[in-house]
Amino acid sequence: MSEHKLTEVIKGFYNEVVKNLDFVCEVNDHQMNDLHRGIIEQLSPETMKRYYGSGFLVPEKVEGFKIVDLGSGSGSLVFVLSKLVGPSGYVIGFDITPNQVSKAIEQSEYHFKKWGYDKPNFEFRIGNIEQINTLGLQEKSMDHVVSNGAICLCPNQAEVFETAFKLLKDGGEFSLSDVYADRERPEERFKDLRLFSLGTTGCMRFDDLEKICDRVGFTKPYLVNAAPVSFSTEEQRKTAGNAEVVCAEWRLFKLPAGAKRSAAEVTYNGNITGADDVFRWDVSTVFKKGTPITVDSDLATILENSRFKDSFAFKDTSDAVMTPSVCISLLMQQICVP
Repeated sequence: MSEHKLTEVIKGFYNEVVKNLDFVCEVNDHQMNDLHRGIIEQLSPETMKRYYGSGFLVPEKVEGFKIVDLGSGSGSLVFVLSKLVGPSGYVIGFDITPNQVSKAIEQSEYHFKKWGYDKPNFEFRIGNIEQINTLGLQEKSMDHVVSNGAICLCPNQAEVFETAFKLLKDGGEFSLSDVYADRERPEERFKDLRLFSLGTTGCMRFDDLEKICDRVGFTKPYLVNAAPVSFSTEEQRKTAGNAEVVCAEWRLFKLPAGAKRSAAEVTYNGNITGADDVFRWDVSTVFKKGTPITVDSDLATILENSRFKDSFAFKDTSDAVMTPSVCISLLMQQICVP
């Protein structure tokens, strides 16, 4: 099936879902800090009736930022971010589905008034996130890029990473929540268009994510959370090629050209709102306020060249260091156990 045909299928599917309220995704609020959980709890019921994401990955320390959401759906993450960036920040949500954009716009007044703003610090636009030239944004104009449950629905997924990379300023982060599989799936998977539209048969492989990040120019991805996806029937699992499928949340960065520093002993100072005592970087690394931790060159370089620079004290070390990372195959085995 052609990429254009798949795009039209996705657009048609979610245009109807928005009207009929056929399903809604569960919110992963048990994985959030109290600040982010509290904001999500204030979202309008109409917005949350149409939440189709693969898991909220809400970034920290984004006050005053300009952020773009690639595949904004019902607008839930845009509304959350509009609260976090404050009145001096701005959030733009893009979605290919006209009905979703329309519903998000309908809920705009509720949210900017809920946050106590005189006017919205966000907007929604129709756009194809695989085609940066259709978005009307300048390159290197965004402090942060987010995407929740959208890339798995794109026929040309690598192009979305290209879009994110081009839009980001140096030092910016791409916060990514999406669906991933552990293997290739047969061409027959496209026969069940509803299953494809739910993101389970068209999603990329874990190892493809790492390859794309490297090719585009991002740092390696850091896994923040992951959870298994269950199929409703055995027939659906067969259609997906008996693949193990998970929802996973990642953070990856666009660093300045040539940025590189040695491993370091870093100490978190507790200045991130909502993470006063503990800042959870990923599944392997947690920073406690005032407690030194030695990290490898890759992570030290990210911390020193991103918005987190003033959240840490850095001390050079000559020790050989390897920051813990995730073994993808082992992860799949652990979280997909029945």
